[in-house]
Amino acid sequence: MPKLNHIAILVADLDKAVETFNKIWGIEPEHVVLLEEHGIRTAAYHFDNIMVEVMEPINQESGMARTLGKRGAGIHHMAVETGAIREKMAELKKAGIKLTIEEPAVGYGGNLICFLHPKSTEGILTELVELTKEQ
Repeated sequence: MPKLNHIAILVADLDKAVETFNKIWGIEPEHVVLLEEHGIRTAAYHFDNIMVEVMEPINQESGMARTLGKRGAGIHHMAVETGAIREKMAELKKAGIKLTIEEPAVGYGGNLICFLHPKSTEGILTELVELTKEQ
């Protein structure tokens, strides 16, 4: 059975969002990290069955900053775990699903990731995640 890995929320001010979500959810993020290569600062909240990633763009020229400007804060993407990501990417590409990259990238926690273009996924930016270690 497929497993939902995380849901990512895009915000304009990570510190303010963390303060708000800490109050609402009654927990604090496990990590708050700067991921310069992805142009974000992110906080990871771990619940029993899912991680919620709260992201703030750090570069106003980035795609995430443009998305924030166009759509405002809110859910940015959902991530689904997959085994062999390269094989899954090839399978989806053959089925006509548009990928945003041709080779997996390294994402949060060192996992291999790939995004599926929302034009191919009913408007939902979807991330594939291949876990590189037990989580």
